[in-house]
Amino acid sequence: MSFPPRVIVAMIVAAVLAGLAVVAATRLPYGRDLSLTRPQRRHLAAVVAAVFALLSAWIVYVLPAYWD
Repeated sequence: MSFPPRVIVAMIVAAVLAGLAVVAATRLPYGRDLSLTRPQRRHLAAVVAAVFALLSAWIVYVLPAYWD
């Protein structure tokens, strides 16, 4: 299965955004200021990753249709 280059670029951008969101949810100081325990931070990171996975699916499958 081959994807057009724009879909590959969209997947890369979505993966980078998801990675940055997980880092922001788990490592940055404002996340620690929420006084979350370690399991709660992991849960927050999982939820953020799931939201970005849905956003990624939208970017990969819906957005390229508008580029044609």
